[in-house]
Formats: sequence, C-alpha cells, structure tokens
Amino acid sequence: MCICIVCPTHGNKQSIQIKNLANESKTSEIGDVIMEDQLKEPKIDPHQMAIDKLTYALNMVKIKANQEPNLDTKAKFEKYASLLKQQLSDVITA
Repeated sequence: MCICIVCPTHGNKQSIQIKNLANESKTSEIGDVIMEDQLKEPKIDPHQMAIDKLTYALNMVKIKANQEPNLDTKAKFEKYASLLKQQLSDVITA
C-alpha cells in the first residue's frame, strides 16, 4: 500500500477528495470525519519530548565545551554535560 502523497494513484485521489469536500456547501457526516482525520495533529509523548530536549541540550553543551578556549570554563561545560548525561539516562530508564 502506497502512502506517498505525490503518488499518481493515491495522491490524486486525496487531492480530488479534499477539493470536492471544500467545494461542497453542505458537508456530510463522512466528509466531516475525513477532514477531522486529516487535520489531527500527532500526539507528542511527554517522555519522548523530555529525551529530545535533554539530548539537544547535551549536544549544545558539548559543542560549547569544544569551542571554549578557557580551560576553567571548558571544565564547567564538561561537568554540566556529565550532569545532563545522568539526567538523560535517568529519563530513558524511567
């Protein structure tokens, strides 16, 4: 089964279906269900969001640490990176 939007077989059906629903002045119950399914936003898991944010922060701190010429500041960045690694491992194993 193809899920490609630009596929000539399936993508064309979908675009025609959307145009037909938009042109109708009176929407049917089936049309409402189709439009609701297409407009739904994907649900974001809070656990995955926490992992993504911690990973992003960890990567940014590592980049800053590598670019820092001052050894004292670099050591602080590396210490902060190790704390973020610990938090990330705690969230992953939770």
